[in-house]
Amino acid sequence: MNAIAANDLKTRGIRCVEQSMGEDGEAAITVHGKVRYMIVTPEKYDRLREAELDFAVREARLDVAQGKISATSIAEHLEQVKPCRAR
Repeated sequence: MNAIAANDLKTRGIRCVEQSMGEDGEAAITVHGKVRYMIVTPEKYDRLREAELDFAVREARLDVAQGKISATSIAEHLEQVKPCRAR
């Protein structure tokens, strides 16, 4: 991962980003020597987002398998949690 100082980005603009993007498709923007932002290619962003969504689906399926979900209406759910809210 290549780092871009915020000041370089300010003075050199997108050219600085294009030169700093590594083969891994990412670059970090640093402010006062600390990484504050990440830049990724659209392809890398899509892969990261897909992985995040796949993880969420796996978690949801595990919740279903463990019986942690309820197939009730909103009104029924509110009645079920009403005693908890009164505390």
